[in-house]
Amino acid sequence: MTELSDYGDDIIVVFAAVLNEDIKFNQLPSLLEAAPTSWAPNIAMLMAVMEDRPVEAFRICGDHEFDGVQKVIAWILLECAMEMIKGEEDKENH
Repeated sequence: MTELSDYGDDIIVVFAAVLNEDIKFNQLPSLLEAAPTSWAPNIAMLMAVMEDRPVEAFRICGDHEFDGVQKVIAWILLECAMEMIKGEEDKENH
């Protein structure tokens, strides 16, 4: 596992590393502390996805307006959340 400090300030790389499970999920609280305030909703969405709370990711997204790269990251996280929900529905239907 890679340590959070190995990624420096490149928060997008950190997001990808968390989703790819290259860094430990329990390191996210330190990411929250170090990240600019504007990234807090994206980080909260990431935490919701990683904690298997896809509906919470949608709620967080609906409560915030995103621009630029943060909007792209939000859409990626929503796609992850949708896949999680779809996976649960598929399990229930089989």
